[in-house]
Amino acid sequence: MSVTRTVVVQKKSVTQTLSLEEGWNLISFYVEADDMTPATVLASIKENLVQIKDLKNSYNPKLPAFINTLKGLNVEDGYWVKVDADVSFELEGVVPEGASIPVESGWTLVGYPRENGAAPADELASLGDNVVQFKNLKDSYNPALPAFINTLKVITPGLGYWLKVSEDGVW
Repeated sequence: MSVTRTVVVQKKSVTQTLSLEEGWNLISFYVEADDMTPATVLASIKENLVQIKDLKNSYNPKLPAFINTLKGLNVEDGYWVKVDADVSFELEGVVPEGASIPVESGWTLVGYPRENGAAPADELASLGDNVVQFKNLKDSYNPALPAFINTLKVITPGLGYWLKVSEDGVW
């Protein structure tokens, strides 16, 4: 007689807090909630939300639903969010165990789907020598430059990033 055991691994729920400054913010999510529609994720700041967009789609809470083209948010992409006041909100969900982000030659707006930060050289190793530059609104990392010139020392969860690669790949 054989006994088969099924092990169910419960992922712990995590709360991500995002603090936004008045104007445009470059953000990402490292938490996946059951409902990742912009209306749900950003409900608590709806009165101050002007717009959220990625490179192709946008969502404005003051427009009818059929006009909004951004239907869902995810942990792979970075987002531009415009608010009319300093606000913060929380998103409860799980941190994905291994997100793969396809990148094309040139610039890609990416998220950072990790709960804890790490050095750019370590995090971008899967792209090999194809990394040209990695930056957010304040800091930059270029693997061709000496370490003391690079201002981006740790990739921060919750921020969005621009990644430039020389060839298509998967991060």
